[in-house]
Amino acid sequence: MDVGRRWPAAVWVRRLLVVVSVGLLGLGVTCGTELAALVGRLERSDAVTFVTAPFRPELRMADRDAAQPLDPELAALGAKVTPSLVELTVFDSSGTPVGQATGVVLDSSGLVVTNHHVVADAAEVIATRSLHDWRAYPATVVGADLAQDIAVLRLRDASSLPAARLGDSDALRINQRVAMIGNGWGSMEVGAGPVTRLRLLLRRIPAEGMPRPRTAVLYDMIEARTGGNPGDSGGALVTTDGAVIGINQGVASGSGYAIPINKVLRVVERLTATTYR
Repeated sequence: MDVGRRWPAAVWVRRLLVVVSVGLLGLGVTCGTELAALVGRLERSDAVTFVTAPFRPELRMADRDAAQPLDPELAALGAKVTPSLVELTVFDSSGTPVGQATGVVLDSSGLVVTNHHVVADAAEVIATRSLHDWRAYPATVVGADLAQDIAVLRLRDASSLPAARLGDSDALRINQRVAMIGNGWGSMEVGAGPVTRLRLLLRRIPAEGMPRPRTAVLYDMIEARTGGNPGDSGGALVTTDGAVIGINQGVASGSGYAIPINKVLRVVERLTATTYR
């Protein structure tokens, strides 16, 4: 080996990324294919935008009277999508309700996807309201991925629930109009706006007085000017025709952030060994 050989800077960067990726993989931070995709994007610096957003846990009890009336267009879109959503209530070990969030129904037997941070500290989770049949269903956590902030639930005794219509998040474009639907303020709400950024690496920092997030960086995120409210976590980011193209993860400064549905399904399929397309 020629120890005196000088490598170009780009080569050193690539080698460093490979070393870092191997180390992270050894620590089990995320699965190999997802990490390889991240490393590939980091090598192409123009392919990724870094943003920093304050982390505020949206999981909390909210005031149903705070919901505002929807305009007719958004009301129609909400009516199309909400039958495949559930309102989730989280209980602590004493049986006290401590938070509300949202879940998206993946199949008629009651498999639901939401965020990991929704269920992370829960002693019990109940789908306190199915927007399809208005029933309550106890939920069991099937599996969760901390690094991607995704959790999969099974609603006990559920049947014939309408599954969400899933879109293709890879086809999403900047300025495309989308809507965020979730259990904001304890009542299903819809906020619409344009997609502003794609393939984000989202650095989450604690907001004042808030705990540090378990996952400090989320990647491949969607940003849209949809707004959002407490309880939207785990809800649906949808196209104007009602196809789910993301799972809501958080809001900051009027923007909503969502995990692309194609990425979500890869995680769900790994956790359940079932294909949902």
